[in-house]
Amino acid sequence: ALEPILRETYGVILYQEQVLRIAHEVAGFTLGEADTLRRAMSKHHLSHEMGRLREQFIAGAQATSGLDETIAGQVWDLMAAFAGYGFPKAHAAGYAALAYRMAFLKTHYPAEFMAARLAVWGGYYSPRVYMSEARRLGLIIHPPHINHSNEAFTLEQPNSLWIGLGQVRDLTHTTIKAIIAHRPFTSLQDFLARAQPQYVEAVNLVKAGALGGLGNPKAMLDWLEQSQWHGRHSGQMGLALGVTSVWPEPGVHERAAWEREVLGLLVSMHPLQLVADELARHNITRSDQLPQCSGQQVTLAGVRLSAHRFSTKEQGSMLLADMEDEAGVYQVLWSGAALKRYKELLSQREPVLVRGRVRADRQGQIVVAGYEIAPIQVPGQLLEAHPRWRA
Repeated sequence: ALEPILRETYGVILYQEQVLRIAHEVAGFTLGEADTLRRAMSKHHLSHEMGRLREQFIAGAQATSGLDETIAGQVWDLMAAFAGYGFPKAHAAGYAALAYRMAFLKTHYPAEFMAARLAVWGGYYSPRVYMSEARRLGLIIHPPHINHSNEAFTLEQPNSLWIGLGQVRDLTHTTIKAIIAHRPFTSLQDFLARAQPQYVEAVNLVKAGALGGLGNPKAMLDWLEQSQWHGRHSGQMGLALGVTSVWPEPGVHERAAWEREVLGLLVSMHPLQLVADELARHNITRSDQLPQCSGQQVTLAGVRLSAHRFSTKEQGSMLLADMEDEAGVYQVLWSGAALKRYKELLSQREPVLVRGRVRADRQGQIVVAGYEIAPIQVPGQLLEAHPRWRA
């Protein structure tokens, strides 16, 4: 009874149209009743309504196709299992074609592909996930720069991606147009004289690293403050830029604070670099070492990129978290008491230590079964708060 309907998908109920045909041809539903069934399944309607439709389906399959009650119930269960992932055929075909094209472009033109994704700040995942993937593909991510960046992400062959000027906080479209029209710039004063940014725009560009290579950032910020530069037509161009040698370069924590302030994310460093001294006190396993650690208990450092929650009959609610360290991306599976205990920590995106056991999942992919997770907030705090984590 099902073979003519499921032949093209090898016996698997894949499209919503197949549900309509099964209900109509096998169980004798009218087309209107079949569509009601499809909508009820796809929207997970209340159990009492599904119970009523199940009884109607089993009775109809017995009367229309001569199926016994057990077989009719099995067919219903197949359709119910479909409900969580089914699409209309046109939707599935269009999505598949688009996915194939994107996979082709990512494989053969990775730099151009990632530049295009990041030009619209990614999509389903946060921009940080796409930036991590770009680095995994061998691309170099640079902060925005007045001599290199356009408004959106800019690809500079062969493998350099510059964050767009449009990402800099408080930078107006008018100033972005002026920057692109008048570059290259050779110094802060050259930039101020020809691009004429407002004071807050100039400060934010310096903090974002957009004047990298043109002088010491701290000296530039001091000059902007001391000269009382107010922007367009301010006439404050008489002061010479202070001697840069007296200014130390900003440290990693200061640069991180600036980038978070004006860009909303870290670009020139990985978040784990901010806690490097603390991590050095632990026996940390890198993500690229996990394939050699099967069955072993390990401690990893990382930042959460994304997470997917699901349930199984055997273990109940579970969470699969994509984590990133400086060596790459790895996955940690949380379940049972550990998932309940660390629910709040698992929703954060700050650096953490994870302890778990390495194993392979059903597809042979390496995954870490998580036992414990601890925050790395400020150097020196973690060991006092979590003495059991001593190296």
